Amino acid sequence: MKFPSKAYKIWHEDASWQLKSFYASKALFPLKQISSMIIKIFAPDKRSADLSNKVESIMDLLVDNGILKDDNWFIVPNLLVIFCGIDKDNPRAEVEIKF
Repeated sequence: MKFPSKAYKIWHEDASWQLKSFYASKALFPLKQISSMIIKIFAPDKRSADLSNKVESIMDLLVDNGILKDDNWFIVPNLLVIFCGIDKDNPRAEVEIKF
């Protein structure tokens, strides 16, 4: 069994605060079904990373913060993940949800 690292916990808490400030209205959430989701990953450096682990962390973040009801394939039937290269100044993930 793997436990979340300290860096993951710090990232999750920071990203949760960012989500809460962005989604002031909770009226639409949690989303119970969407059409598709696009996740664009911009890495901070050239170190190799597992894209699927990054996506799983993002999906868990969306569920933990009440954006998605769940991240199963009935709620998120189409998922496109794109590695967009290196952005040292602004590493990030951009998430687009389509209804």
